[in-house]
Amino acid sequence: MKPWQQILDDFGTRLEGWARSCGLTTDWPIWTDQRKLYCWYNIRSLSLNTELLLHVKVSSSGGGFWGLRPRRLDFLRNGRCQWFLVLLLGSPETGYMLPSAEVDHCTSSGVWAPGKDGSFKVHEAGLSKEFYFRSFDELTERLHSALVIEQ
Repeated sequence: MKPWQQILDDFGTRLEGWARSCGLTTDWPIWTDQRKLYCWYNIRSLSLNTELLLHVKVSSSGGGFWGLRPRRLDFLRNGRCQWFLVLLLGSPETGYMLPSAEVDHCTSSGVWAPGKDGSFKVHEAGLSKEFYFRSFDELTERLHSALVIEQ
């Protein structure tokens, strides 16, 4: 198993445990017929009365760098539900949680420029510290707030 896969699996396990403790369900997006395909492995759904999506990316190489595929972002935008981008920094404990509005701003304004492969290139140095989380508990507090606002 590659390091990023282990981090993503650990994150998923923690997310599922937290979701259960809050009475939430977690799965792949419920409104797509492409459920549980490996290519959608890093998009998770949290739901109670409404669905919230998380697009989880891992930077396992150090230095905080991620690539975002436009097709994946289109999938999230077309879902018509609230979504966040979670950028993990080498572990399931720390990273950034960006709301969709921030992702849309960064991709449309050129803050995140597309590379030769068409993917948007995200560097930690270009991220606002307001989106940084220092622990999994801090992340779940933000998720809980987002779900409460949405319900």
